[in-house]
Amino acid sequence: MSNLNESLAPPIEITLAGKVYKAGKLTLGDWAAFEQFAQKLHADKIIRTAERIYKDNIPESVLDKAIQPPSDKQLESYQSSITGLGFLLWKALFKYNPNMEQQDIMNRITLDDVADITAALMSPGTEKKTIAAENQ
Repeated sequence: MSNLNESLAPPIEITLAGKVYKAGKLTLGDWAAFEQFAQKLHADKIIRTAERIYKDNIPESVLDKAIQPPSDKQLESYQSSITGLGFLLWKALFKYNPNMEQQDIMNRITLDDVADITAALMSPGTEKKTIAAENQ
């Protein structure tokens, strides 16, 4: 088990579109929020598909699937998706930038930034991370 002081690490710095932001390390609470976020994505996907197939007569068994939590494999898939990475980056940035909205983050990052975002969110330590997103 890791030392509690390691989880209370100082903020990391992330540069988005030339501006430096402080971001906190992801906590268990952030990961729990991500699971809820992924559950909603999962349910919405099932419901949208069922509506296309069944129209207004969606079978109860399909609705039951929509309320089941996503599998570990599906959670990993959501985590590595653009939407999932944007959510996790927003959770990290929100700790020090509470007025920043999730869509604001999504509008600033590009596919070229994905590797840097992942490194910034998942790496230990407090070194500066630069994500040179150009979109604003």
